[in-house]
Amino acid sequence: MSYDASSTILLVGSDPALNMVFSRVLSQQKYRVKSAGDCLCALEMLKTTEPSLVILDTMLPRVQQRMLLTRLRSLRNCRVIHFTNNLTNEKATGDDGLVNMPGNEIQVRRPKSIKQILTVTKTALAVKGEKQAVVA
Repeated sequence: MSYDASSTILLVGSDPALNMVFSRVLSQQKYRVKSAGDCLCALEMLKTTEPSLVILDTMLPRVQQRMLLTRLRSLRNCRVIHFTNNLTNEKATGDDGLVNMPGNEIQVRRPKSIKQILTVTKTALAVKGEKQAVVA
């Protein structure tokens, strides 16, 4: 999948203020952005939308996350970014802050700047199946 600014991005996070910031920043880059306040709402949205990228806050309830990830993993062309404050495998983490996960998923430390949000998003949309350096 090549980088496409018209890609649909689904934000899934329980912090409305953070969702609003992400949505505004990504919309300014011409992405189509949809936002869900929890995993169950995201599952409902997936009935009518097939996003290119899902940005998932790992602070959501685990049971709901598993249900959502099961559905997302069945989508052929969807990448998932797990934003977290605690990386699960610090040894696998490069200078870019990315950790490879199953399939088309990556885990990344929660961005601290708008530039980082955009860099991680563009990288996730541009590269499938392999780790790509992100310098922010």
